[in-house]
Amino acid sequence: MDPLKAIRFRILKSDFIRNVALLTSGTIFAQALSFGVSPILSRIYVAEDFAAFTIYTQIVGIFSILSTLSYSEAIVVPKEENKARKLSNLAFSLSVLVPLLLFLFLPIVEKLIIYFAKIENTKHLYIFLIPISVFLNANRNIINSLFTRTKNFKGNSKNRVFESILGSLANIGLGYNGLASLGLILGNIVAQFSFNGLSLLSLKRNIRILDFFQTKIDKLTLSEYKSFPLLNSPILLTDLFLITAMSFSLSNLFGTYTLGLFAFTLKIIQTPLTLVSTSIGQVFFKRIADEVNQNGEYGLFFRKVFSQLLILSIVSIFALKIMGPNLFAIIFGESWREAGVYAGLISPFLFANFIYKCFYYIPIVANKQKTYFILNTFYSFSLVLGLFVGHYFFQDITKTFHLISFLAVGISCLILTWFYRLSKTKVVHK
Repeated sequence: MDPLKAIRFRILKSDFIRNVALLTSGTIFAQALSFGVSPILSRIYVAEDFAAFTIYTQIVGIFSILSTLSYSEAIVVPKEENKARKLSNLAFSLSVLVPLLLFLFLPIVEKLIIYFAKIENTKHLYIFLIPISVFLNANRNIINSLFTRTKNFKGNSKNRVFESILGSLANIGLGYNGLASLGLILGNIVAQFSFNGLSLLSLKRNIRILDFFQTKIDKLTLSEYKSFPLLNSPILLTDLFLITAMSFSLSNLFGTYTLGLFAFTLKIIQTPLTLVSTSIGQVFFKRIADEVNQNGEYGLFFRKVFSQLLILSIVSIFALKIMGPNLFAIIFGESWREAGVYAGLISPFLFANFIYKCFYYIPIVANKQKTYFILNTFYSFSLVLGLFVGHYFFQDITKTFHLISFLAVGISCLILTWFYRLSKTKVVHK
């Protein structure tokens, strides 16, 4: 058989490729459905509803990471089933404990929201539901790890599809009944609950569910896998920091209406960009790994991919700046025309972030994760600081978004220059 045909045959028969395709298909459908119902949701909910939902989900995201301390990610690691079971029980115990403690500290959380987001009336945030969402979200992370460990990728993909359908239907139905931001929040809870419930039924074929969801904390397991809370949790929290800090800062400085428009714009533009950058990043990772094994460097390939992404980004930015307001008004309703203006203003920021996230794996190949973590943290803090500087000097959201985009492009260029230098440096794997 021809060597190239043999390679293609092995790729098609590869369990890895097939499993990635299964997971990706569910994710693509979920994202497509989310985008498809957006023109309906934009005519049911107003900007302030999306602002409240954004603040709610950002708080849930932070406490979800803290609620398992990333022990949920460690479930995949051990060969022994007994260790995996102990890790699952540890993560589940924390997922119960943290929301219970959170109930006690909700008054403090509310005061922090009032202070940082400058929201005087927090009734529309429905803070009392946060611990429930944290519990469901934390257990979703545990379930995802169990799916991966048991290689039940088909079940995971299928349940993501059902989650998206039920969540979207709930958002539409509750919104038509005039529940405002509560409709978005309850729709999210319905989606989480449906995924967890259906997933437990799917996992029953692979494991004894009750053995993996017990409130037991093993001290040896806590110590043996301490690198996950010490290293993984800070990285995950840093990734969440940028959008969370920007959301609270926008609400504080420019009001919930501006935050709502910004949040809706991110939902429409950043969500598909994240999906594309993740896919490109995975393919790029495989290619540069091959290049490193053959030549030790991949500078030429980096330049080729970068130039293509740059052209795509420039064309998209100009399209959003010229047609963004009209497109948003036609698709999502006249009341969202200003969100289209925002799309044009922040498009350089979104596409700069998109390009450099496509090359996320370069520091991993070069074993420079620590440097990348520092640069990524600097990037996030600079953009948040830019919001305050823009508000202080300009008192105008348009000029502030121009400043944010300028900072994002500038810092991204520095990071990409570093990436390029790494791509030209020969990597030797011992």
